[in-house]
Amino acid sequence: MDSRIEEKLDVFYSKNQIALGTKCSNKDIEFIEKSLSVKLTETHKDFLLKYGGSLVGDFAIYGMINSELMDEENIIELTESYKDDDLTLEPGQYVLSHDGSGNPIVQDPSGGILIFDHDIGDFNAIADSLEDLIDRKLSAGTSL
Repeated sequence: MDSRIEEKLDVFYSKNQIALGTKCSNKDIEFIEKSLSVKLTETHKDFLLKYGGSLVGDFAIYGMINSELMDEENIIELTESYKDDDLTLEPGQYVLSHDGSGNPIVQDPSGGILIFDHDIGDFNAIADSLEDLIDRKLSAGTSL
């Protein structure tokens, strides 16, 4: 992850510690990847290793043990629950969040971030990368 983004995250979490989850270990990352048959992006791995399942402003990034402000379900359970609800994911895709209205936010193996809009029944790109989305959320000045 870009050091500028990490610095912004560190400042955000110094002021919003309740938004911070429990850091993932390398074994957690391996477990997630094996369980979901995916390869997490480097940005997502870096984020989970340093911050765990945490909020970035109003945006939740799920890990294994999330911030107390987030749902208790981990990233594996989150992805599987949407798949159980008939969400079709392409190989390598996984659910890393949701928009609060039931629409899953999906990490594509190409790096892009997609949202599945249940109202139209299709995916829409919302960011070029997780890093881009985190930067936008931090730049919006969202705090808790």
